[in-house]
Amino acid sequence: MKIIFNSITLKNFKGVLGEKTINFCDTVTSIYGANHTGKTTVIDAILWVLFDKNSEGASVFGIDTKDENNNVIPKLEHSVKLVLTIDGVERTLEKVRKDVWSKPRGQEEEVLTGHTTNYFINGNKYTQTEYKAEIANILPEALFKSITNPMYFPSLKAADQRLLLEQMVGETDFLNVVAQKEEWALIEKYVENGDIDKFRENTSYKIKNIKEELKLIPSRISEHQTELAELQSKDYDFPILERRIAEIEKGLQHYDDMLADASKGSDEKYKAKMAIRKQIQAYEVERDSIIDKINKENREAEKLHESVVSSIEEAIEKQRKNIHTINSDAENNEHSQQLLNKQKEDFRTRWQQVEDEAFAWDASNEVCPTCHQRLPQEDIDSLRERLQGNFNESKATKQDLLDIEAKSIAKKQNEIEEERKRCATDKQEAEERVAHLEKELEKAKGTQPKKKDYTTDSRVIELANLIKGEEDKLQQLEQEEDNTTQEEAINRIKEQKTQQQQLRDQLRDQLQIKQQIERKEKRIAELTTEQQALSQQLAGLEHQDSTAEKLIQYYIEDLESKVNKLFDIVRFNMFEHHLNGGLKTTCECTMHGTPYQDLSNSEKINAGIDIINAMCRHHNAFAPIIIDNAESITDILPTASQQIRLVVSSQDKELTVVNN
Repeated sequence: MKIIFNSITLKNFKGVLGEKTINFCDTVTSIYGANHTGKTTVIDAILWVLFDKNSEGASVFGIDTKDENNNVIPKLEHSVKLVLTIDGVERTLEKVRKDVWSKPRGQEEEVLTGHTTNYFINGNKYTQTEYKAEIANILPEALFKSITNPMYFPSLKAADQRLLLEQMVGETDFLNVVAQKEEWALIEKYVENGDIDKFRENTSYKIKNIKEELKLIPSRISEHQTELAELQSKDYDFPILERRIAEIEKGLQHYDDMLADASKGSDEKYKAKMAIRKQIQAYEVERDSIIDKINKENREAEKLHESVVSSIEEAIEKQRKNIHTINSDAENNEHSQQLLNKQKEDFRTRWQQVEDEAFAWDASNEVCPTCHQRLPQEDIDSLRERLQGNFNESKATKQDLLDIEAKSIAKKQNEIEEERKRCATDKQEAEERVAHLEKELEKAKGTQPKKKDYTTDSRVIELANLIKGEEDKLQQLEQEEDNTTQEEAINRIKEQKTQQQQLRDQLRDQLQIKQQIERKEKRIAELTTEQQALSQQLAGLEHQDSTAEKLIQYYIEDLESKVNKLFDIVRFNMFEHHLNGGLKTTCECTMHGTPYQDLSNSEKINAGIDIINAMCRHHNAFAPIIIDNAESITDILPTASQQIRLVVSSQDKELTVVNN
């Protein structure tokens, strides 16, 4: 459907006293005038006769004509007649408002008691309800505003804009868009009823909880490690402690034997046996000291070897994590390349479209829209030259904007290529470091520390022989023993036995630290295992979330691509990216990358016209585009719709109408 305004006649409407007719041509009509000469009145008249409202959307506004003292002139008939063509069929719409005057009882003069409004279509009278129904049947008010006012659509709320755009591209179901993507197969079983937003919400909740747990584990491990280090700082040699306790236990048996000896033998033989036992004990202490020293040196060598191996393993793990990060960077960079490739393809299409544009002369421009006579050749040539100049200027502007966009694309491509090279270099270096470290690890594991065998130590062997000799002497004395008892000897033995028992108990207390260390080490191992399990679980959830985000990104690109194919110069961002990686539905209009609200007035007009052109094509409905403040723009986009331009011109003290 195509609607063309032929003429409009205002009678006593707002500032118009008497009758004023404006004739429109089928293409472009420019109405020039200084401020307050009635340009906005023309818009108000069109909207009033169609929808009972003014350009501000108000249904109650001052249409009464006033005198030079700003007083309403009484008893005037106010009317607007709009002659328009709908798909070639002419129709006349007219609204007439009259004052109702009556003389109250007891008064001589009439007073204004109200108004009546009559509605006419092609001269036939209609009720208000019938008239509105006829207008709605021609073109609903919302659609009329959308395709006649360049500022209307961008002024809508983002949700309303988005709804209209989705209606234009048709319903885009998420599952239908992503069902064939291999990423969908990875998470399909986790997504209930295909609700990807709910899935991401639940996944985000799980990730948050795991991160909170992982945040606490290092402090718990550190706490146990501190306590473990404090226990280990006591530097007890637990094998020695265990052996010393066993030796003391064995020695206590000797004291029991000595008590028995003291009760049987003489003091002289007792002293001899005591001397032998002391000598044996001295030899054993020296022997155990040498053994403990050798064992300690062996353990320290083993600990050093384990430290070297652990250090290399940590270095390898660090490099592998680095490789994982590099792979993620490379994957993100490749995704950026795919997006840029789509942008390039879109750019090449738009560039070719602009290159293919050629000036086309409409022969109907050679005929006067009023008298329908052929214009003088001079006027035709002048109009043709002016329109071709406008076309060339418009094409040059589009080409300049495309050149700017091409430089931006080239810059992005260079950045992506530099990132690709960096990732490749860093990955190669990291993999080489891993290979080198793995060789070092294999070498370290294959080189075991050399341990010393205390059984081959000359002094240990010598002491063993000395102990054997003393034990033989003791055995000989025991065979010669008599039954002499010494109370003093018994008391001395008991005292020495008590001292050894106390020493044993002290050593047992020290040995308890071993169990405490073992408990701490076990708890640290448990926490480390839990940390690893949670980290693996977190990695899995983050991978699922990342996969879901990629699918949503693909859905976004698909939706935005479908939407943006409708337009020539404007683009719409249908989603807003948050710093935390989330997405929020929105609808932001941009032109050449600049948000609508930051555009100049002329750019806003062209953006609005581009939107109108798309909506007209979608609805197959074309109506006159009313361009206010048209003086601010020299290169208005071409339209299939009739254009009515309102131009502020200080030299035009009265409205001047120019039909092109």
